[in-house]
Amino acid sequence: MEISEYETLSILLDAEADPNEVCFGLTLLTQRLLQCFLTLTPAKSAGSARGE
Repeated sequence: MEISEYETLSILLDAEADPNEVCFGLTLLTQRLLQCFLTLTPAKSAGSARGE
């Protein structure tokens, strides 16, 4: 079974890892927030970029 980056971050933070610890150039907390944002933000379709 493969674990996603989001699940890994969740496990680390739930295990009381320091949210300010830097991993891959970002803090654990920042990475988790970015994952949440990207999950909640729908991708725009190519057709929606047209000016009508």
